[in-house]
Amino acid sequence: MAEENKRTKFKLNIRLRTALFFSLVAFIVMVIGIGLGYFNGNRLLYNTVTRNHFEISKQLTAATNRMIDEAVKKVKVYSNSIFWKLSVRGANLYYESMDPAAVKQLLLERDKEWIDASPDGPLIKKYLGSTLSRRLAKITVEDESIAEIFITDKEGGLVASSRRTSDFYQADEEWWQEAFSGGDGRIFIGDVEFDKSAGVLGITIASPVKNSENEIIGICKAVVGLKQFLKPLQGFKIGETGHVVLVDRNGYLLYHRGIEPQTARFISRRDFQNISSKTKRGFITTDSYMHNKKIFITYAQVDNPLFLENRILWWICLAQSAEEVFRPTKRLLLQGALLTPFLILIIIFLAYKFSERFIEPIETLLAATEKVGKGDLDYEVKVKTDDELGILANSFGKMAKELKSSTVSIERLNREIAERKEAETALKEAYDKLKQLQTQLIQADKMKALGVMVSGVAHEVKNPMAIILQGISFLEKLYPEKRKDISDALRRIQNNAKRADEIVRGLIDFSRTAELKVRPDDINSVLSVSLDLVKHRLEEKGIEATLELREDLPKALIDRSKIEQVFINVFFNAIQSMPTGGKLLIRSYQARRRRRVRRRDRDDSEAGGRPVVIEIEDTGIGIPEEHMDKIFDPFFTTKSPRGGIGLGLSVTKNIIDAHKGLIKIQSEFGKGTRIIITLKTVGG
Repeated sequence: MAEENKRTKFKLNIRLRTALFFSLVAFIVMVIGIGLGYFNGNRLLYNTVTRNHFEISKQLTAATNRMIDEAVKKVKVYSNSIFWKLSVRGANLYYESMDPAAVKQLLLERDKEWIDASPDGPLIKKYLGSTLSRRLAKITVEDESIAEIFITDKEGGLVASSRRTSDFYQADEEWWQEAFSGGDGRIFIGDVEFDKSAGVLGITIASPVKNSENEIIGICKAVVGLKQFLKPLQGFKIGETGHVVLVDRNGYLLYHRGIEPQTARFISRRDFQNISSKTKRGFITTDSYMHNKKIFITYAQVDNPLFLENRILWWICLAQSAEEVFRPTKRLLLQGALLTPFLILIIIFLAYKFSERFIEPIETLLAATEKVGKGDLDYEVKVKTDDELGILANSFGKMAKELKSSTVSIERLNREIAERKEAETALKEAYDKLKQLQTQLIQADKMKALGVMVSGVAHEVKNPMAIILQGISFLEKLYPEKRKDISDALRRIQNNAKRADEIVRGLIDFSRTAELKVRPDDINSVLSVSLDLVKHRLEEKGIEATLELREDLPKALIDRSKIEQVFINVFFNAIQSMPTGGKLLIRSYQARRRRRVRRRDRDDSEAGGRPVVIEIEDTGIGIPEEHMDKIFDPFFTTKSPRGGIGLGLSVTKNIIDAHKGLIKIQSEFGKGTRIIITLKTVGG
């Protein structure tokens, strides 16, 4: 019964896995397909809408250019009127007998009189009541696009006007000077501004008035209302949210439904850079002052030649909600998402039915594996198919037979391999230990031979040195009032004899076998006492010594006098490496707990069993890297001939080795040296 339940469960599992596998593959393919379709569709839609909107913007730009050209053409036609030219010529005749300074003075006085005059004053009536002024006023009535029009003579004085102007004298205005252009004359168009005398927001169009000899005799100015140029834009709409916007060179609105011109910015300065620099034909922004959502913007510049000549920059922009622009691709994505579950259900059903075809031979193989797994290597697999499952079943039967014949030999080989590995490990450990002992014995023999030789030489030299020193003392007492040259010679002999005696004593110390009197002692106390002994030398050299001693250290197992000798040797080496002063740092602490690699040999002892560490660090000249391997060798020194014989560190290492401790030197040439000494503690 249990076997049948197991097979039923297997059948369900493989069907479920097959269905899930095909469903997962289909889902991944559909997600990738929908994702790529959405991405490529968005990109295609973006490019298409950008191109279409740009073409529409260009068409609106062309219509605006036509409106500008029509307005300029009107002003030029009016400027060529014979009646206007006769009136201007008559005004110019008035100045013929006057010098330029007097003309300007006259016009400035009349300008002041004009500004101060009342609406019914004689000066106002004289100019606004003339026949030409009445004709100009009639033009503004018949042509709603022209809010104001007037004419000046060649000196800038007013000749006639459709209404009272702000000033009488116009030659100091930019538009007049640009239109006059030093007597050459040209059409001038100004940017949008509020004209005080006309009382409208518009643009200025100025045209020279010329006689039959093509000489400038006056200037005509017309103020054309901005609304005249907005006619192609009004009422334009794309879709539900698309509309047209006109902005000036600074990004301020000249046209937007429901917004007064030049009262608000269209988009942020940063996004306006895309327009003014023409870096993108279309872009999406959320930094719009008119909208609280993403908008899609395309644009085209009003490229009328007169606008470009007079440095006027207008931009016609098409703005549409980004959501509306990309709505088709979002709809496609939603449809794909809704269709996916139905397709997956169909695939699951087909996969479930398809799995029945190969479940039966797999069940047979499963039963065979259970039999073989229980040790029945004679079980025969019966699968009657010609596909890969049949080949697998036959191979399984052969494998069971071969497995039966090879099981015994494999077990025997495994035992032999295990035994050989154990023997190999033991031999390797013994070989490594033997090499280590051999190295130690060779070094010990060398040091023993060197010690015997040094001891013999030192004892042979010591006695003559003692006799020489006694003889010098005898001579000093014998000749208390000796000559200066004799005194100097005796002093030199005495100094060199003392140095030779010092070398001999060092050799004896080096050759003497260390006889330690080990007992628990406070290592911090030893450090402090040793430092006091060299304190005067530190002060002489200007060296600043710093102690960082941990207070709760366990007692170290040491021969106090020997360890003091070690510290003093190290201190003197540090002092000699800092001839011009420096810093000396002395630190003590307890080593961290060690966990050894070998099994059954893990050191989890208490703090008392851990060694103490002493670090002595100086800021001296350091040791060259090529000398680091020789610093503990006897008679090796980097000092001058009078600085030492090179036994200090050798003796120091002998003492530390006798304590079964460690000494390590770290140095960087030109920066300083650190000496690390490790000593055993009670319980270690």
